[in-house]
Amino acid sequence: MTYKIAIAELKQESNTSAAPTTIEDFESFHLFYDEESIYQMRSTNSEISGFLQVLEGDQVEIHPVMATFAVSGGPVERKTFDELTSHLVAKLSEIENLDGLLLALHGALVTADFPDGDAEILRRIREAIGADIPISVTMDLHANLTQQKVELVRTISGFHTCPHVDLRETGIRAANLLLGIIKKNIFPKMHLVKLPLVIPASKHLDFEPGIYKDILDFAYLKKWQGVLDISIFTVQPWLDIADLGCAVLVIADSDPHISQKVSNQIAQNIWMRRTELTSVNLLEPRIALVEAFAFSSGPVVLSDLADGTMAGSPGDSPVVLKELIEMQPTKKVYVSIADPVFVEGIKGLQIGSHIDSKIGATWGAKYYEPIEISGELISLSDASFKFSQRSYSGMRIDMGLTAVVRIGNIYLVATSKPATTTDPAFYTAVGLDVHEAQIVIVKTHAGFRDGYRDIAKKFYLLKTPGMSSDDIPNLPYKNISRPIFPWDQDTNWSPIHL
Repeated sequence: MTYKIAIAELKQESNTSAAPTTIEDFESFHLFYDEESIYQMRSTNSEISGFLQVLEGDQVEIHPVMATFAVSGGPVERKTFDELTSHLVAKLSEIENLDGLLLALHGALVTADFPDGDAEILRRIREAIGADIPISVTMDLHANLTQQKVELVRTISGFHTCPHVDLRETGIRAANLLLGIIKKNIFPKMHLVKLPLVIPASKHLDFEPGIYKDILDFAYLKKWQGVLDISIFTVQPWLDIADLGCAVLVIADSDPHISQKVSNQIAQNIWMRRTELTSVNLLEPRIALVEAFAFSSGPVVLSDLADGTMAGSPGDSPVVLKELIEMQPTKKVYVSIADPVFVEGIKGLQIGSHIDSKIGATWGAKYYEPIEISGELISLSDASFKFSQRSYSGMRIDMGLTAVVRIGNIYLVATSKPATTTDPAFYTAVGLDVHEAQIVIVKTHAGFRDGYRDIAKKFYLLKTPGMSSDDIPNLPYKNISRPIFPWDQDTNWSPIHL
């Protein structure tokens, strides 16, 4: 028997403090329709490539709908949200006798009208295709999982790794679950446990020994009888919305009591370690720079995570650059700023021209101020790169018109778009070899641990201002449900029916 299964991706991670995400932001990462989504995504490390790996090995008629993913940013503007969702729903409505849907969502998409944007996507799909067609969903480990999402689908499978290197594997898990449902080999029962807890993103490292790996190992390495799938969603913290918090989701075969019991035990283990999980070690930029310059060779990677472009921040902070200019380093340093105004202002200059200009704080003026720079224009071109690291391998990032400005031994990469800096390919795209630098500045919480794990001599996390700060107890949120840890240190909680 041949089954009709649709596959699609609609992903964005929102930061409620950032500028709105537009259709251009989706296009800058990727936006493919119909068969093009298979052609473009097949060889990438993505959930869709995992879907295909399973479905093409079975008797399945695959109906590709779309594949789109925007780099983390502000809430998705309503026009863009409606345009993408309407295309998805319309295409699904055209498929006769659909047997199932595999859908890659992020899980932390927000719009001004829908704090739970992914649930609204699912609600519209259900309205179009009915309640009986099974939907299996993949989500990022940083999803803000809600009961509404759970009730709209048959299964949800989250990434197990951070940095995220298991996108394809997560797609495989979801596809196998969906086929099992369609063939009536399994009867999934999901149970969600929501914790009043938010964990700083720089703690989300699954491959290094420590508290975070401990809680993942407890969940994923233990043999749980009757369990089909387990996901821990440690949530991205920069959502000032109600119902923010970590979650545990367990899927058992046929027996809801098993999924409830196991999810409660995993959640209780996380809650018992909450103080360790929320303790972060951030260094002042000057202290970290001095230590990094003291190394005999580089590169030493410093993360300005509060301006993390994979966390929705604009990438326009000049705070670390200001420190570097004052230090006048004698060793080579690479640093970046996203500033389309600056790049537009110099695009008519010849290579080798001297530049005196302000830069930075195009969007983040609430957190820092622009600074004056004086340097030489080394290059100016449209730039892009493909991820060479394992996470998102094969996907392309558009940096926009990009300038390289040399300020003594500081090489400043000024992009028109807030492109991710997790991968050494970011600097390679403009002719800079990270192996030649003493210090490389990145703007990310965890992703650089994948891209630079075999290159960096040392990693430092910086204490800087910005809209993706890991100093989460001091984030000025107004809409989160209280009490919640670590904002409220005396929060009492325990799972029901442990």
